[in-house]
Amino acid sequence: MDKVSIVVPHLVPLLGVLVLGWSAGAFLVLGLFQLSFSIMSIGVVGVAASTKREKPDVTDAGWADRIGGWVALGAIAVIGSLVLTALFGWVVAIISEHVEGALFHRGLLASAVAMMLAALPGLSRQYKADLAANLGEEARKSRDQPRVGLLFMSCGAYFLLAGYAGGFGRTGLCVMAILVTALSILRDWKPELAQFLFPYPRPSASLAKRRDAGSKRRGHRK
Repeated sequence: MDKVSIVVPHLVPLLGVLVLGWSAGAFLVLGLFQLSFSIMSIGVVGVAASTKREKPDVTDAGWADRIGGWVALGAIAVIGSLVLTALFGWVVAIISEHVEGALFHRGLLASAVAMMLAALPGLSRQYKADLAANLGEEARKSRDQPRVGLLFMSCGAYFLLAGYAGGFGRTGLCVMAILVTALSILRDWKPELAQFLFPYPRPSASLAKRRDAGSKRRGHRK
């Protein structure tokens, strides 16, 4: 299921191009939204796991409060994703307006929703894994920051690609969509690539010991 949640969101824009005949602008906008949602999801999962670890009494509240908390985090992820998509995708919208015509349509919105729903199982498993691993703040940064850096670099690549994708022609667009999708799946399938490209220092043993000691002192005070 983890692999399915990685692959399916990337296939949605690709199928839009190959099956539904979408334009390069639609493919790039959906790809940017998927990247933005991945970036925001990393932060949301980290906040949720840290809150559960540091303040278990907050997340052990009633069902209504717990659902409300998750809805609020989901809203933050969606709004943040839209903001990041706009920051990197404005050039796509401008070029599409002059080259392809209208960019946004109902199918684009439905596809974005489908991509988010397909990613939820993987996010849920990541949240549970973080709780089970009991990762501290530095350990989580060591794991997540290289991946976030690679995702931002991918957003920049989409930004640059927008200037050329409109001139590829139909065959070139299909080939470009297949190659970009394959690289995107590889990036998310092999997270160790991010650590290789963007090395982030792991927390030292002394720092980990001080953090654990601090957690124990807080537990004693409670």
